[in-house]
Amino acid sequence: MGSTSATMRVRQRVAIQILNRAGNLLEKAGLPRFRADEGILVDAARRQAGLDDFGDDSFREPLRRLVDSLVKDARLNTLGKIAARQEILQLLVNR
Repeated sequence: MGSTSATMRVRQRVAIQILNRAGNLLEKAGLPRFRADEGILVDAARRQAGLDDFGDDSFREPLRRLVDSLVKDARLNTLGKIAARQEILQLLVNR
């Protein structure tokens, strides 16, 4: 059983490396580092939730700052970018 678990970890690690390398190649080809801005995320959350009432707009400026920081400062790999976008999207859907 330990061997199967070790094999799965190796496969996961390889899959992550492939994903990150593919993301790096796409970025070198000119695609944006983190394709998400406040508007894109809010629109995606609306579609996913089937609702469009987020309450008051006080969350928008902090959201813009977070996304801006992820783009400019975070230095996320491809998997990190996907995870960050999904986490923010889920928080907006929950809102």
